Parts: sequence; C-alpha cells; structure tokens
Amino acid sequence: TYFYFKGDTKKVIDIYESKISKLSQLIPDEVLSESSFWCGRAHYSLGDYRKAFLMFQESLRRNEDNLLAKFGLGQTQIQNKLVEESILTFENIYKTKEGIQELNYILGLLYAAKCLDPKSSLSRSDKEKNIVKATQFLEKYIKLTKTKKNQPVILKAYLVLSQLCELQSSYKQSL
Repeated sequence: TYFYFKGDTKKVIDIYESKISKLSQLIPDEVLSESSFWCGRAHYSLGDYRKAFLMFQESLRRNEDNLLAKFGLGQTQIQNKLVEESILTFENIYKTKEGIQELNYILGLLYAAKCLDPKSSLSRSDKEKNIVKATQFLEKYIKLTKTKKNQPVILKAYLVLSQLCELQSSYKQSL
C-alpha cells in the first residue's frame, strides 16, 4: 500500500511479480489476497483493466470475503463494457452490504444506463423494471448520503433520476 499511495504503481506490480508471487506457497492466503488486490489496483490505475480483473479474481480466490476486491472486479467489468456482469457482481455484494452508499449509486447508474442507452433492445416491460430499480437505488443512495451529513450527494444522481422520470413522461417530477 505504501508504494501505491506514493503513486509508484509500477513498483507495486514489480514487488508482487518479483517477490510475492514467487513465495506464494509460504504466504498466508489473507496476505496474498491483499497483495493481489493492491496489484489489481495498480493495473487498474494504469488502465490495464484485463490484468486488473485477473488480479482481483486472484484476490477473491484467496479470500472470497475481500470486499474491496469485489468492488474492483465490478469496476473492471464496467471499464470493459460488461454491464450485465458488473450488475451481477454488485448485486451479489448488495445481498449483504446494502447500506453502502457507493454500491447503491453504482447499481443505480448501471440500471439507468441500460434504460438510457438509445441502442438498447430492452422490451418495454424490461425497461420499466430497470427504471424502477435504477430509481430505487439512486433514491436510497441520496437518502444514505444525506443521513451521514458529512458529504455532498453526487449531482449526477439527481440528473440521472431526472432523466429516468422523463423516460416515464413524469415531466413535473423530473424537474
């Protein structure tokens, strides 16, 4: 973590590849999970989402409860345009961590993206279901954020909610 926060992401990868991975049979799974997570973050920050995805998977293989690795996995799926897979990943996290603000925000945006995509081939009923889900997640995100009172609501949440209302022809509510 030291080199990652120092901004030396290549050093993080180098340490993992030259030292940690070679000694993996001597290192406890919890430590390997954390190490591969940080290596995944380093790859992610360098824009190598495929390698980041593999490292987050390795982290979860070593410790399936590593919440940050689960988030990283979902984020790499988003970057690789795998919307359905990322929804499944984040929905899986949501089953046990529904009070996480960012999780509600991400799921709201993902479901909204499916509705707002002009190339979408969703049926009308599927579109309506996704609008409802997106709205519920975004409203919950706003509620959780306002309850904490220590950070502002991301304005995009309001904008997307407004766009979802427009899709339903709820023009007064969208304002």
